[in-house]
Amino acid sequence: MTTYPHVKHKLTNTSFKTCKNYTGYTNDSMHIKGILNPESSIGVGTISEHIVTEVLQDCINYNQITFNSPYDLMSQQYGNINVKSSKIYKNNVFKFCKHRNASIPDYYICLGFDEYRTKIIKVFIIPGNASVVHNYGIFITNTSKGLSKVSQYETNCDPYNTIYQNLNLIDIREFQSLESS
Repeated sequence: MTTYPHVKHKLTNTSFKTCKNYTGYTNDSMHIKGILNPESSIGVGTISEHIVTEVLQDCINYNQITFNSPYDLMSQQYGNINVKSSKIYKNNVFKFCKHRNASIPDYYICLGFDEYRTKIIKVFIIPGNASVVHNYGIFITNTSKGLSKVSQYETNCDPYNTIYQNLNLIDIREFQSLESS
């Protein structure tokens, strides 16, 4: 469970049974009205996009402009980005899900959380055409053998985790309704 400063709300139910069942869609008006549920897959994705935007400092969030963009962010440094997040599952795997026929971004920025989503423990910046990107997502085993396959893509998770630990959800437009709950 994750508790955010100044917000009486916890993330508890943020797992998917399988990446094939991942839909990732929500009603556009939920974002606009500030009533997005941070426990939903879209809520977790919105939080992750916010974290990446804060760290990179050069991003445009496509989802704040249109909900029809095939990408999440655009950065001068990385081009078109899709942000993915996953907790670490009991089998010691991160499952960064994507749609089978989704557009391929220049980069995926993948935030790996601990099993309760209390902290970010791994961050990977992976080219969209890398061999570790599969039809339904990017799957990374958190073992020395599994991590060796993606070691060239791993980056320091500390700046991402610092923003996550200091995050106040009501500062994010999509969650402003939490202030009154």
